[in-house]
Amino acid sequence: MPYPNKLAPPVRRLATIQRQRLIDLLSEDASRRVTVVTAPAGYGKTTLLESFVQAGSAPVCWYALDERDRDIPTFLRYWLACARTQFADFGRDLEAALEGREVVRPERWVDLMVSAVQEVDQLLREGGSGRIKR
Repeated sequence: MPYPNKLAPPVRRLATIQRQRLIDLLSEDASRRVTVVTAPAGYGKTTLLESFVQAGSAPVCWYALDERDRDIPTFLRYWLACARTQFADFGRDLEAALEGREVVRPERWVDLMVSAVQEVDQLLREGGSGRIKR
């Protein structure tokens, strides 16, 4: 990966205000597959999520998006690398499609992403670790 820092939470600053109520809300929603945190720039989204990561014991995949991620293959390669920080076998079918020479329709990319997430969901429901059974 050309920019490995995109896949790591930022380092916590010493003078950070802990927003325990919001961290607790995120913890309550941890059973959901996706939680979206939105607010204008400078409102503490990254700080909140970094605090949540530090406070929790669940696996967290961190991916900081930027303008380069508009390219679908670039986005998907980082997304795979991000998930593989926690789940070593994540997205093998998606990886194969990325390495292939065939043109892949956007709908197929979505199907492959959903399938990869469902494999992890099943693994976690079964109490497994970072290895996905095939």
